[in-house]
Order: sequence, then C-alpha cells, then structure tokens
Amino acid sequence: MVKIDLIFSPDSSEDVAVKNLLRDLKLEHPAIIINELASDSQAGSKIVDDFGILTTPAIVINGELFSTGMISKEEVQEKIKSLQE
Repeated sequence: MVKIDLIFSPDSSEDVAVKNLLRDLKLEHPAIIINELASDSQAGSKIVDDFGILTTPAIVINGELFSTGMISKEEVQEKIKSLQE
C-alpha cells in the first residue's frame, strides 16, 4: 500500500496544481491513499516540523519526504511504481 501525505498552502496555485496531479494519479492507482493536509493545520504542522519543510507543496510517501516544490506527474508515478513492485 502506498500512502501519500500532501502538505499544501491553501493560497498557492502551485499547490493546487500538485493536488490535481495527485487526484489524477489516484484515478490511475485506486489503491493509493492520499491525505491532503494544510500546512497550518495541526497534522500538517507536525509533518512540517518533523521534516523541516520550508516549501510547499511537500509530498511525504510512506513516511518519507519525497519532494518539496513543484513536481511532475511522471516523477510521482515512478515512485509509486517502485513501491508497488
């Protein structure tokens, strides 16, 4: 199982783009679990603090920081595929 936490800033257009990218990936990979957490929420703040995240969007996959900032769909797909093998 692949669990993705997306840490986002509600006012960022880049973060909305990554949200949409992950929602598209969910359609292609229905088994993945995606949690969308605002960076200023209690759960989001904890992840930000735990990983020292300075930039959103941030993606944590299976408890490991995968990326911060913009990322391509292909990069996330590669990671998902590597975890499902």
